[in-house]
Amino acid sequence: MTKTIKFKIDEDMKFLPPIVPASKALPDWYRNAPQSMSDAPAWDSGTFKTCMPFFDAMTQGYILPLWADLYIAPGPIDEATGLPKPTFTWNPLGSTLTITSHRREQTAGIPAVEQASTGHAFKLISPWVMQTPKDYSVLYVPPLNNRDSRFEIISGAVCTDEYVNRVNFPFIWNAPLDYEGCIEQGTPIAQIIPYKREAFKHEITYMTDKDKVEANAVFN
Repeated sequence: MTKTIKFKIDEDMKFLPPIVPASKALPDWYRNAPQSMSDAPAWDSGTFKTCMPFFDAMTQGYILPLWADLYIAPGPIDEATGLPKPTFTWNPLGSTLTITSHRREQTAGIPAVEQASTGHAFKLISPWVMQTPKDYSVLYVPPLNNRDSRFEIISGAVCTDEYVNRVNFPFIWNAPLDYEGCIEQGTPIAQIIPYKREAFKHEITYMTDKDKVEANAVFN
């Protein structure tokens, strides 16, 4: 039976760009990429566009787009790091949207945060509430094979069948400290992948002769 994931938003914000299936949000660079290289032999001419694992990763779940234009400019020196801390300003939606900053001590020791240009983690306060059927959770990751070089959310999993509330998105800022520009409304910021919470056991075995024949048949 088909399961339903619900994405809820306040009615006065219904004009924001919707969450969409990831298969409907493939970026132009992927859509426009060639499937083969003209100067390569036929047996070895395929590009990444013929790689099904690459495609299947990009089309899992849903894409959450940035809900408004976000302007960034260099800010004052942060006493904790001695580095400039960027300032984030929304477009005229203004006060209804928020970005906060984690205290440095809260994220100390996380390599991605420590290596970020600011040494800080920030948080996007999301307008969305997400709800899944019983026993289903949601994995939030940066858009697979389509990350933005300027920022990246910190991955997380939420039991959205029990926690039916706004899920906010901690993120790190990787752009140069003198960066000034705009992340446009609609930019993919997270990939939302629902999954069922199930217990697995695992085993490690050796391939049989039959396994080897079947594995080799894939390449013949």
